[in-house]
Amino acid sequence: MAQAFYGAAAAVKAVEVQERQLSVASLHERDAQVQVQAGTAARIALLRAQIDRARAEEDLVRARNGLAAAKSTLAALLGRGEATDFELVPPPAPELPADLAPLEDEAVRLRPELRAAGASVEAAGASRRAATARYLPTLGAFGQARWSSVAGFSGREESWAAGLSLEWELFDGGAREAGRREAGARLAEAEATRASLALQARDEVRRARLDLASARANRAKAEEQVTLARENQRLVEVAFRAGQATSLEATDANVALATAELGAVNEGLAADLAALRLLRAAGMYGG
Repeated sequence: MAQAFYGAAAAVKAVEVQERQLSVASLHERDAQVQVQAGTAARIALLRAQIDRARAEEDLVRARNGLAAAKSTLAALLGRGEATDFELVPPPAPELPADLAPLEDEAVRLRPELRAAGASVEAAGASRRAATARYLPTLGAFGQARWSSVAGFSGREESWAAGLSLEWELFDGGAREAGRREAGARLAEAEATRASLALQARDEVRRARLDLASARANRAKAEEQVTLARENQRLVEVAFRAGQATSLEATDANVALATAELGAVNEGLAADLAALRLLRAAGMYGG
């Protein structure tokens, strides 16, 4: 569910990128037309600008279709059927604790399978204690009090009695020992299962932390590329209007900007999903 939601939100951003790209391509086409009419640029510059604008329109249609598909998937998961006429609000980035080191211990404490394994250990321990307790003697107590309207030989109308009984089974043909060993084996198995699950949980958290670190680094680099590509596109467009850059250079700059922006969207999505996977590995998120 969460992956579908974040994926749909990324599709919204992809549409926004393609809309900006179409706007840039349309402005570039207008500038090229002005230059061709003024005789300062060859007609091929206008043709290339028109091709770029047509490609941007195609990319926008593809992005919108991708968004529609993502919303359809999300609607199906939400049980909305074909009702996809809803607006997607970009979700906030998953909240992670400032210190990620304790997440391994949190995974051991919170993950459902480890909690179930802990309950199994407790139950097996109780069974073993019960089997061991069969070696102990059984102590019983009794007491009674009576009252009569006629005094007895003691001259008292009331009487009472109390006592203790002790039973100790010394030989049972080895049944108690067999039961104790079987209970001990079940306890050892339950403890081994819990230990194995704990190791797996810690490993998953460690690997999820590494994946998150990589995703965050990739996102930072992608955002840096967007900044550089945007400045490069601006400078090339200014140079093109001044007749100091070719239409091919302008096209390359526009494509580089669109690629960088889409890359930033994808890396941002990857970072958010990596954070969710870490929270899930730590048992702090079940979506």
